[in-house]
Amino acid sequence: MFTRLAKGAVYVGQDPTGGGFIRLPVVDMTPEQLAAWLLIDRASALRYVDPTALPAYRAPKIDNAPGAPLPKLPAHNETSENTTEDKSKATNKAGA
Repeated sequence: MFTRLAKGAVYVGQDPTGGGFIRLPVVDMTPEQLAAWLLIDRASALRYVDPTALPAYRAPKIDNAPGAPLPKLPAHNETSENTTEDKSKATNKAGA
């Protein structure tokens, strides 16, 4: 999975899988991190990683409430009326 250059190489930067800032040897990176690194910066990652030995990275699905119905948004007419009323109130206060 790793090339000869990977031995002793250290990756320093943002975690490719979105975890934050990391500093760790390239050979200690998880397969998910390596696959994501290939997507983000292919030229640099190819020096250290053989992409044929890695499974394709799939980003995790983020859902705060799985299975819950989507929230209903107010209709366009409702929002435009509220905006108009707020503007007229602001104008009246400024003029008075």
